[in-house]
Amino acid sequence: MQLWKRSGKFLLITGTLHNLVGILLGWDIVLRIADNGFFNGVELFNGVFWFLMTGVSLMILGKLSNWIIETLNAPLPPFLGWYLLLVASVGIILMPISGFWLLIPQGFLIIWNGKTLKE
Repeated sequence: MQLWKRSGKFLLITGTLHNLVGILLGWDIVLRIADNGFFNGVELFNGVFWFLMTGVSLMILGKLSNWIIETLNAPLPPFLGWYLLLVASVGIILMPISGFWLLIPQGFLIIWNGKTLKE
């Protein structure tokens, strides 16, 4: 199987790993949110909340990407890879010790394999 056909799965895996790390590192905060009753239970700028929402967003993007790849039997458009590289670059500058590095190979994979597509 060609590697580009796994682009969506890589994003889905990244999002899942992101959420697992977020839950493990922020378990006490997750429990505190649950104790508050979930509704309006997250303080503004709660890092764990945004960490988990980012993971879910990556999972959604990965599932959608995988559906596109399987339905069209074509690589993802390069602009998606460029956006992933942009997000990764900003994230790495602001937080060098982070999972943003995982987006770089995925971005390049999408760009490289989608280069024949017209955007």
